[in-house]
Amino acid sequence: MVRSIQRAFLCLEALSGSQRSSMSIVEIARVTDLDKATVSRIMKTLVELGYADYLSSQRAYRLTPRMLCIGSRTLDAQWASERIRGIMCELAAEFGETVNLGVLNGHQVVYVDKIESSFSVRAELTVGKSIPMWCTGLGKAILSHRPDLVDEIAGEIRPITSTTLGTVEELEHDLEQVRSRGYAIDYEEYVPGMVCIAVPLVDATGRVEAAISVAGLIMRLSEESAHAIGRKMVSMIGGREFL
Repeated sequence: MVRSIQRAFLCLEALSGSQRSSMSIVEIARVTDLDKATVSRIMKTLVELGYADYLSSQRAYRLTPRMLCIGSRTLDAQWASERIRGIMCELAAEFGETVNLGVLNGHQVVYVDKIESSFSVRAELTVGKSIPMWCTGLGKAILSHRPDLVDEIAGEIRPITSTTLGTVEELEHDLEQVRSRGYAIDYEEYVPGMVCIAVPLVDATGRVEAAISVAGLIMRLSEESAHAIGRKMVSMIGGREFL
């Protein structure tokens, strides 16, 4: 492994995963566990290459749209599908809530596409954001078909909200239900006030590495309505080959 490249990607991932729009050298160093001098050299290089901007007034760095170009080409090459986009549009029209496409990336799920809710007050979800698997609808939908990953993420499981599944045993029990009914539900397990219902997407080999979700606020989605949406999604998507 080329360490300089590895360190550069650690810095890029720190910036892309931050809840803030920019980060200082000290903050990047803390997240990456690199020393400040190394981070400073890497960030100056990324600025020269056009992948980061330096905000002198804040003494902080942020990513530039050039990073988005790389990501967009990757998504177009692997996940752009008229069938997937078509079913997302159908779901958005049917339920009026935000519809997301999530793809497996290591032990996380990355939002790669979305259709915004028609409601002015809605779930705020960002394309490119990575989320954990054990406590999200998208993640559990994928995990239900990927038992090989459950043991791998066992050490990551921890409470995030008061309703998060806190043990491997609880997760495995929930995944049994997901497999039985065909859809996963995250009822405030990751974000308080947000409900997510997700169905796995099957590729040509029968493998699952992606899922589609309908996400909305708890004020509009009771547990009963969430299950009704899940059953409808299964009738529209379940078992069909999309990738």
